[in-house]
Amino acid sequence: MKTLRTEIAELSYDEEEHLLYIRILENAELDLEKTRIHYETIRELTEDEPHAAIIDSTHYFSIDPETLRYTAQPEVIGKRLAAAHYNVSAGNSLTLDFFVKTHKPLIPVKKFATREEAVKWARQFMRKR
Repeated sequence: MKTLRTEIAELSYDEEEHLLYIRILENAELDLEKTRIHYETIRELTEDEPHAAIIDSTHYFSIDPETLRYTAQPEVIGKRLAAAHYNVSAGNSLTLDFFVKTHKPLIPVKKFATREEAVKWARQFMRKR
């Protein structure tokens, strides 16, 4: 498993299952510049292969409206097939709900209570490809 870190999160990529594990850092500030670098790092780590993301949203983070719009764009999402968030804190849950309803990403995005549930859901997208 390959692992990298951005200013936003720790990233681990399981090359066999094509699952990208993202642990958002405590008090991460997702501004446009940091988020662009973050997504470039993801493309490098995944070698721009189709993948599903499993995102640990335990820690509080902030994201500005411009960055929310940016992260919903197909060219930014790239080859990501689905995003499963787990351990979503109350504030992050509201942000995630707003993101999905307002920006309508072209991939499935879902919240789960546990990592195991998130992984199980994400794996189904990798089996379909």
